[in-house]
Amino acid sequence: MSYSISHLLYELAEIPGKGFGIYPKAAIADGNPNPIQSSFIRGFAGHGVMPGRPADVFGVGYYLYNMSDELQEETEAIIPIDDESGVELYYNFALTPWCHITPDIQWIDPANPNISDLWVEGLRENLIF
Repeated sequence: MSYSISHLLYELAEIPGKGFGIYPKAAIADGNPNPIQSSFIRGFAGHGVMPGRPADVFGVGYYLYNMSDELQEETEAIIPIDDESGVELYYNFALTPWCHITPDIQWIDPANPNISDLWVEGLRENLIF
């Protein structure tokens, strides 16, 4: 079962239906055979952060995956598994209507407790034709 919300807090005058909003989602499962027993995701995103750039999009999000107790018990002897969480921040530059560049940075506390927290940087280009 999951529940998600998309709520616009502020609407841009120049682009109806676009602005700044919150985007939470929560889900729960029985954890058997699902590897994730529950999850919680929340985000804040929007358009037009910079004046004169209404097509640009930004976002910041957080997630928490509660791994299933059954999965943790079954893998404990081979690979221990904990819950996983992370944070992401991105900014999508709309260079043209058909070319977007998005730098992205993420911090991840992985499910494997033998792996240290990670910082992941990325750069994506999207060509629309």
